[in-house]
Amino acid sequence: MTNSPVRYLALGWLIVLTGCVTSRPVQVAPAVWAAPTDGAVACVDRHAAEVGAQVLADGGNAVDAAIASALALAVTFPPAGNIGGGCVLVARFADGAATSIDARETAPLAASPSMFLDEHGLYDPDSALHPWLCTGTPGTLRGLEYAHRHYGSLPWRRLVEPAARLAEEGFVVSANLAAWLAACERELAAIPTSAAIFLDDAGHALRPGALLVQEDLARTLKQIATFGADVFYEGPLGDEFVSAIQQGGGLMSREDLALYEAVEREPIRFAFAGHDVISMPPPSSGGVALAQMTGMLEMFGATRTPLDDVDSLHMRAEAARRAFADRARWLADPDHVSVPVDDLLAPEHLMDLALSAQPDSASQSASFGPPIELPEGNDTTHLSVVDGQGNAVSITITLEAMMGSKAVAGSTGILLNNELRDFNRIPGTTTTTGHIGTFPNIAGPRKRPLTSMTPTIVAEPAHDDGTAGRVVLVTGSPGGRTIINTVFQMVLRVVAQDMPLDAAVAGARMHHSWWPDEVSLEANRFDAATIAALRQRGHRVVELDVAANPLRGTLGAAHSIAFDAATGQLHAVGDARRDGWAAAPTTGP
Repeated sequence: MTNSPVRYLALGWLIVLTGCVTSRPVQVAPAVWAAPTDGAVACVDRHAAEVGAQVLADGGNAVDAAIASALALAVTFPPAGNIGGGCVLVARFADGAATSIDARETAPLAASPSMFLDEHGLYDPDSALHPWLCTGTPGTLRGLEYAHRHYGSLPWRRLVEPAARLAEEGFVVSANLAAWLAACERELAAIPTSAAIFLDDAGHALRPGALLVQEDLARTLKQIATFGADVFYEGPLGDEFVSAIQQGGGLMSREDLALYEAVEREPIRFAFAGHDVISMPPPSSGGVALAQMTGMLEMFGATRTPLDDVDSLHMRAEAARRAFADRARWLADPDHVSVPVDDLLAPEHLMDLALSAQPDSASQSASFGPPIELPEGNDTTHLSVVDGQGNAVSITITLEAMMGSKAVAGSTGILLNNELRDFNRIPGTTTTTGHIGTFPNIAGPRKRPLTSMTPTIVAEPAHDDGTAGRVVLVTGSPGGRTIINTVFQMVLRVVAQDMPLDAAVAGARMHHSWWPDEVSLEANRFDAATIAALRQRGHRVVELDVAANPLRGTLGAAHSIAFDAATGQLHAVGDARRDGWAAAPTTGP
C-alpha cells in the first residue's frame, strides 16, 4: 500500500471533481448507428451508456469506456451495477489477441461448506437469506483496476469521476429502475442504511421521476478516483466496509479484502460458422456451455434452421440439456478444482452428446443425472463496447440477486452482494426442490462460486496475410442460468443466420437448463402450433408472461454491438426487455 490511512484521511477534503470536456458530442438512444472509427457502447442505462461514449469521444479505448460505464452503473443501476459485487470481462484487441479478467467474488476465509446448515446439519434457508452472512469478498473494483493498469489508456481519475458526479448530483429515476426498487421495497425497508437511500420519506420505493442522490457513494467514488482501488481493499474505506458487515453478523474480515486478487485467464476460444468465438472460462460456465451447444448444433446440422421453428427449438433444448448436465457435474473455480475443459470440448465428447439426442423426441433429463437445479440469481447486467481502433470489451456485472443482499454497508453507500448463495448449499445432498450438493461448487475459503455469466465476442477469422479479422458481434446478458441460452441464440442469429442486430436482439427466446426439465418460452412470441408440436415431442413447455411479471417474464437482456456489413457501420442496440440504451460519439472533428 503506497498511502497510509493517515494520508488518505488527511487528503480526503482535497478531493474534487473536474469537469469532463469531450472533443465532440455523443448520441444516445435505444439503438444507434456509428462509424467503425467512432466506436459504440450498449448497456441497461442511458447515463452509463453516455459516460462510455464520452470516454470514446475523448480518445479512450474500449477498456477505458467499459470501466467508466461499469462504474456509472454502480450508481445508476443498483439492481446489479456495483462496487460491492463482481464482474467478468472478455476483451479482444485489434491485433486479434484476446484475454479475460475474472473479478468474481470470493468466499471469506471463515466460509465453510456447512455455513448454511443448522446445528443438526440441516439446511437453514434463513442463513442463506441473511443479508450480511451471504456476502462474498467483492471483486469488481480490483477487476476494473487490473483492466485499466494493463490495457487502459486514459487516467484512472477520468474514468471514475463521471460516476462520482452522477452519485453526487443525482439522476431522475426511470420507470424501469423504479420497478426494480419497488420489487425490493420490503427488504430495503428492513435495513436503515438502504432505506435512507432508496425509499422516500413515507417508506416507499422511489417513484419514476424522483431524483436519486447518493451522497455516501459519491464520497466513496471520490476516494477511489484519487487513491485507486487500494483505498477500498487496503485503506480506511475497507475498514468501514468490513466493520459494517461484521456488525451485521457477516463473515468478511479485513484480511479477506487485502488478499483479494483479480485473475487474468485464457478465454474459451472456438470456431463456429467460420468465425472466432471468444468467451469466459471457469469459474464461469458460460464459455464452455456455449462452445458445447454451438458444437452440438453444428453436428445436428441445425444452425440455419429458423429459430422459431419446432425443429430448431427441439435441438437447441437437447443441446442445452446436455451442456447444463456437464456444467453441474464438472465446472467450478479452476483454482480450487480440476476442471476438465479440454475433455468437455473435445470433438469426440461433443459427438457422443449429439448422437444421444433423437431428432423427433425429447430426452429425459433424469438420464443425465438426478433432478437438480443450480441456485443462481437472475439479476446481473451486461455492457458491450467497441472502440474506433477495433478493440472490443464484453463485461457482465453482478450482485447475484436483485440489489444483492439489499444491505448498504454503513456510510460507504456500497450495496452488498449475496454471492455465497451461488455455492452449492447442502454438501453431499441433492434434492428435488432445487439444491445441488456435488463437490466442485462447494464453498471454501477464497473460492469463487460458479456463474453463468457469458460475456462473448465474435470476430472474423484472420486474413490470409495474417492480419486480424474484424469484430462482428459483442454480446452478453443478465439472467442467471438463462444467460447462456440468450447468448447462444444471439450468436446463432447474428453469426450463423446473418440476421440484423436489431432483429436478433428483439427475436423470441427459449431456455432449457437440464433441470427443471422444461422448455421456457417468452409468452405470445411462438405460435400455438409450434408449442403443440414441442409438447408432442415430449417437452414440458412453460410460457413466461411479461404482462404478469415484467421483471421475470423475459429471457435475458442482450445489450449488443455488431458490425453491419451491408452499411459498413457499427450497430449498437440496447435490449428493450430491460430498457436498454446505446451511445456513440458523433462522426466529425
